[in-house]
Amino acid sequence: MIVAVTLGSIGTAGIAGAGPVVLLAVMEMVGMPATTGSAAAAAFALVLGIDVILDMGRTLTNVCGDIVGTSIVAKTEGMLDISKWEITTDIKNHMANKESTGV
Repeated sequence: MIVAVTLGSIGTAGIAGAGPVVLLAVMEMVGMPATTGSAAAAAFALVLGIDVILDMGRTLTNVCGDIVGTSIVAKTEGMLDISKWEITTDIKNHMANKESTGV
């Protein structure tokens, strides 16, 4: 069961809203079908109430990890143009003028 859940969670990490589907599959595997009126169905409903918020966090973590990984590979391969990420003199001057004027 642990292997099946681990593989399922890895496979669905990039899919928004896949958490409840994996939860239902695990509940079926352990013999707790979410039939109407059962305690398992009530517990599943409670999880669905907060899963949207948790899903946003999972998606954010997944996207940030993808960005960091891609950046590391691009930098090691010499494909990352650092000059596009550096603050230019024009931007520094603009930011200094905004701070001095208070706008």
